Amino acid sequence: MKTFLLFAMALFTVFYTAEASSDKTKRKRPNIVLLVCESTDGRTWREGYQNNVIPLPNLRSLEEGGNAFHCHYSNTPVCCPSRATLWSGRHAHKIPHIQRQSYTNKTTGETKIKQLAVDGVWNNFEGLPHDFDERIDQVLQRKAGYATSMSGKLDFTTGGHSENVKLSAWTMYTRFPYNLHTTKGWADEPPNICADNGTVLPGSQRSAHQDDWNTLHDTVNWMKQQNTTDNPFFVYQGMNIVHPSYRTNEYYYNQINPNKIQIPEWPPLEDLHPCDFQSSMLKGCVPPLDNATAREYFYSRYRRRNIRRIYYAMIAEFDAMVGAYMQAIRDIGEWDNTIFIVTSDHGDLQMEHQQSYKMSPYDASVSVPLIIHDGRVSKDTGKKTRRKRVIDKPTQLIDLYPTIMELAEVSHMDYPFDMLDGHSLVPLMTDNGENQKSVANVTRPDFVVSQFHGDNVAMSWFLIIRRMPCISNNNNTGNRHDIESEERRHLSNTRTKMCTMKLVAYGTGVEIGHQLFDVTHDPHEMTNLASNQTYLPMMTWLEHTLRSVVDYPRVALNVARYNQQSMKHWMEVTGDPEWRTAIHSKGLRWDEAFDYDVEGSFKALEDWVNDGSAKILSCRSDLVWPPPSLNEVQQ
Repeated sequence: MKTFLLFAMALFTVFYTAEASSDKTKRKRPNIVLLVCESTDGRTWREGYQNNVIPLPNLRSLEEGGNAFHCHYSNTPVCCPSRATLWSGRHAHKIPHIQRQSYTNKTTGETKIKQLAVDGVWNNFEGLPHDFDERIDQVLQRKAGYATSMSGKLDFTTGGHSENVKLSAWTMYTRFPYNLHTTKGWADEPPNICADNGTVLPGSQRSAHQDDWNTLHDTVNWMKQQNTTDNPFFVYQGMNIVHPSYRTNEYYYNQINPNKIQIPEWPPLEDLHPCDFQSSMLKGCVPPLDNATAREYFYSRYRRRNIRRIYYAMIAEFDAMVGAYMQAIRDIGEWDNTIFIVTSDHGDLQMEHQQSYKMSPYDASVSVPLIIHDGRVSKDTGKKTRRKRVIDKPTQLIDLYPTIMELAEVSHMDYPFDMLDGHSLVPLMTDNGENQKSVANVTRPDFVVSQFHGDNVAMSWFLIIRRMPCISNNNNTGNRHDIESEERRHLSNTRTKMCTMKLVAYGTGVEIGHQLFDVTHDPHEMTNLASNQTYLPMMTWLEHTLRSVVDYPRVALNVARYNQQSMKHWMEVTGDPEWRTAIHSKGLRWDEAFDYDVEGSFKALEDWVNDGSAKILSCRSDLVWPPPSLNEVQQ
């Protein structure tokens, strides 16, 4: 009898467990794991990149059963603004909020507060308002019954980041003095971002990014707890890994074959675009030109290769983190009901154009990788895996909001559908995996837009990416009629060679010329085609399309006024003479640059902030400022 009861209990347990497991796999809504790493150039995950120099077994596994987006872009390539656009689904110029500045006098205890209405997320100090309640995770929890976990780097709310970030962004049009012959010029960043050799920790036991691993383990434990409930879960982890400074350990460093690494070529400093020249200087990527030892060290090809090697090692370690999440999902039996979305907030120039870091309109900075793997697809088709789908249509981070809503089967009535600027990527993933020119996919815009206005740049910039008929095609002269004709042929499935074209506009478009790049044939964007008359109709078309999304001359002027007003508010709340000490305090990244000519720096700042009208000034290309000719005129 006892044996029979034990057998019956065991049978019931097996039956109950099977039923529970079956119920879980029948959930209407899938689990979603969103992993966002830092500073990853979108090209680095592509198969074949630099002879597959980076081992990415886990990302390759997700690709094989999923979707790899090879023309994906950040809508504003810096941390907080990029994440604000991702979590809201809105362009950077469509995120209004209130900027609040306060300062407490340590002597008197008096606190001063200033507030300013801001139209967009212009720099790393600006982000979503504190009371914003329509983020992706909030909607999923409130309207779709998701259990949500938000861990790691969040960084989407206004008012964060350091004092240096906001001060350097606001003073973008201040003509600070500098001398690149004897100093590093007006540098806004510390030396470990661009000017050192990176760090390789000894051995393999200690990660240079242990905080990310700790957060990962905590989040995995949370997932295991959710597996006891019937609710789907949404997991987000923002990793700090891949963000400069460049750090790794020997284990991952040794996985990168240095002989496969392509060393970016650097044109002479005088041949750089003026805005590239300024960004290189602002990032500390120009050594004192009269210091032969400093020049030899900085311009060493070995150093460029080594920085890239460490950068790729960090990406390899991130792949291991992705693998840990994949294994955790398998361990809790949720693989067939989980969607992985893996991407980055922005890229990193990784020594291209004599720069590191982001903020630039070049693809290394503004393109980001994206892989989406839906475990339900293989389950529903009855296949273990399916061939990966590569999507080369331009897509953008703001597309993730509506994509996640559609994948989670959230009704348009339950989230701000009409307020979103992004478009769901689901049609690109479900159209039989082949025809990206179908009616369903043609309805979404065939271009993407990005912009930036913060620190480490000397002017607001705006860009548009669009695949267009190649002008090198024998039947295409570049005029509007031929472009339209070639596009009709492309959509009707006849053979038409398409090129990914990028137009970059600075300021209002009149202070300095546009840039135009054929990214398909010039992936490192070394040849500006804007002066080629053959491309004039294409540039006109792209510029008109860019304006259909963002009235960039108006936005650029808006940002210039915002910069000036924000700086005035900071001076007022900090107090005079306190602000004069605070702006030159040790620890600010530009303190060394300020020391070159303290009197001249204060004069440039006060001349700019007291100017009656906010002006947009062109990027400077002078090695010395003020240049001798300007000094002679002033004297």
